[in-house]
Amino acid sequence: PQTAPKYKELNEPLEFYPTKVYEIVDEWLNISKETKGDNAMLGVEFQNWGYKWDAYRSEMMQFMNDFDAIITPLSAKPAFIHGASTEKDFPGLDLLSYTHPYSFVGFPAVTLRGGQTTDGLPIGFQILTAHGKEGLALKLGLYLEEKLGGWQPPKI
Repeated sequence: PQTAPKYKELNEPLEFYPTKVYEIVDEWLNISKETKGDNAMLGVEFQNWGYKWDAYRSEMMQFMNDFDAIITPLSAKPAFIHGASTEKDFPGLDLLSYTHPYSFVGFPAVTLRGGQTTDGLPIGFQILTAHGKEGLALKLGLYLEEKLGGWQPPKI
């Protein structure tokens, strides 16, 4: 008989921003991919992850008290070619490394096209604000979109 895998201990110190967040997100995604049979996450493990995310959200909300907005890339790579997301080995989750830390907190975000590669693929960035500051994110987005030449349709 097989036994459930031993996951990393969840009682480690909660040091999340910025050094631990990517490790935690990666571990969560890897565990989430293993959702069948003997590899299913136990209820207590899921509950412990909830505690970790609550602590992380709290730290990030405190972090945002010192800033009006954060501007980051959307991805470490430019957009993918139209239709590539239907391929079997498409690395979709890998493209979200810059959005995960903020999406898990639920920060308001506006995404914009900041430029393009020499092949014409868009390079995006995001504007993030604290909860309740959606209007600021939208105003900054409108301002920067105008400065960058406005919306441009993708080359398909």
